[in-house]
Amino acid sequence: MVSVAVVEDSAAVRELWRQMLTSITGVSVVAEFSQAKAAIEGICADPPDIVLLDIALAEGNGMDVLKALVPACPATQVIVVTNYAEPIYRKQYMGAGAHAFYDKNRDLRALREALAGLAASRPVITECTQ
Repeated sequence: MVSVAVVEDSAAVRELWRQMLTSITGVSVVAEFSQAKAAIEGICADPPDIVLLDIALAEGNGMDVLKALVPACPATQVIVVTNYAEPIYRKQYMGAGAHAFYDKNRDLRALREALAGLAASRPVITECTQ
């Protein structure tokens, strides 16, 4: 199971992410945050496999979160998903350690396919019933 935390300031968008993510076999939404500080604290306390990160947050911004998570949670892949998909932002976030950068308006199908592929590549562990 691939665990995902969503960092997005819009409750409506978080709901859409939750619906999309829970429709992918092998993906589980384990946390949601709208503010940078809460995201950093929550994710560092219990790191997920993936963080979907928006640039604009209710308090703070995505770069604050990314800069805190990269050294603190090196196994967590941070994927930026934003309406601010200009090349300058892509360069800044990828240079700061983001694993991928998607445009909310154009790249959702590609993001969903990437997450589904990642989940499908994870081995399934079952309990022994002996």
